[in-house]
Amino acid sequence: MWLIRAFWRLCGVFTMDLSYNKFQNAYSALLIATCIYNFVNASQVICKLVHWCSTFSSTLTAVYDRVLTSAVFFSRIAVVYECKPNMSRYQATIRAFEAYSPPSATELRRHRAFSLAVVTTCLAVILPTNTICMYYLCRYEPNSDASLFAYQLFMYV
Repeated sequence: MWLIRAFWRLCGVFTMDLSYNKFQNAYSALLIATCIYNFVNASQVICKLVHWCSTFSSTLTAVYDRVLTSAVFFSRIAVVYECKPNMSRYQATIRAFEAYSPPSATELRRHRAFSLAVVTTCLAVILPTNTICMYYLCRYEPNSDASLFAYQLFMYV
């Protein structure tokens, strides 16, 4: 459970006890800055990785990255805009649901086990894959520089 709490404390808009997370403003600013960096530098980084730079090819191959960064950018802005004003209503809805149908100790244990399994599985797949990608990028890419590393790291964030 500590892993889930740490994740929500770092990246979530609200904490596990449904209070507003003050750190989310800093994380949102960091996330938005990384989106802008990746959006601006997508063509240049793809050109370095592919080793084939024509205006049409690098622009086309960067479309996926730009769509992804735009989606993350706008979704985070929407979450920040909508969350704080609606937090009290959400808390009231959760309290009403738990009053109507309180979870048993067995259900809570199952929910904790399921949440832990999902987070652990995601981390077990995502972290090693991205670590190996970063290693190969730094070790074997002939044109590797700090911009490639920053771009991949920001895509991971």
